[in-house]
Amino acid sequence: MAPARLYPGARITIANVEIWYMLDVPGDESTDKWLPSAGAELRRGGLQLSVDESTHRVWVEERNVDISLSPLEYEFLHFLYSRRGAVCTREEIGAAVWGEGKYEYAMLYRLAQRVKQKIEADPAHARYIISHRGIGYALAI
Repeated sequence: MAPARLYPGARITIANVEIWYMLDVPGDESTDKWLPSAGAELRRGGLQLSVDESTHRVWVEERNVDISLSPLEYEFLHFLYSRRGAVCTREEIGAAVWGEGKYEYAMLYRLAQRVKQKIEADPAHARYIISHRGIGYALAI
């Protein structure tokens, strides 16, 4: 079958699925990457981090990637986001993620490393999740 140009109102049928092609884009407007209700957006300098609480997804603009986190990874990042700019102690983070007394520092360290691997362009030189040796972590936005 030869390629065909789509036009508004065109109908595409594949097996028992019918798709209507409806395109209505004003020529003088652009669409944002995220709707304001999609999640919280953090900006600092050239850094941008968007967090969608309904889907537990994170989007990093500088690398233009949409990142899916595990539930524990998301809880860690969400806790730091809720206290952005402040240094959160290991005890505070551990209690928020696993529960009071149900974690070890090594677990928290590994969790922080996994999140850094996913959101940082260069995890060895983190720009978002900042480690404060012997104290805890901060979200530097």
